Amino acid sequence: MKPEPATDLPAEQIRAQIAKASAALHRILPDAADAGSVQSINLADLRVAFAEVMRTGKLLTAYHVRDHCALPAAFDEYQRLLRQFRSKLPQFQGWLLTERARLANRRSHSAAVESWIQTNRQTRRNH
Repeated sequence: MKPEPATDLPAEQIRAQIAKASAALHRILPDAADAGSVQSINLADLRVAFAEVMRTGKLLTAYHVRDHCALPAAFDEYQRLLRQFRSKLPQFQGWLLTERARLANRRSHSAAVESWIQTNRQTRRNH
């Protein structure tokens, strides 16, 4: 039988997780100066942001906060970042699809070069 999770969790632990998730979201969300840009994101930061948002969501769903008054400012900022993150998801998807196409193109080019090298070696051996 699986143990039940605790129903209460100190506000400080939830605040720390919200801070981690907020920091991860700040790394991938553009500043106001370059609001339309998604170019400066790297895949590792995007993966971390998704993981922290999922972890925070599970934590907030599974536990009750003992001191509800201690979280409003941090939670409000986290929700603001989540809304901004959600609005950028189509851009992230476009960026990821473009990267996948670029990598597939490079892989195809690499395979073609490798094939040419093999053919060239065989041709030189036969002459």
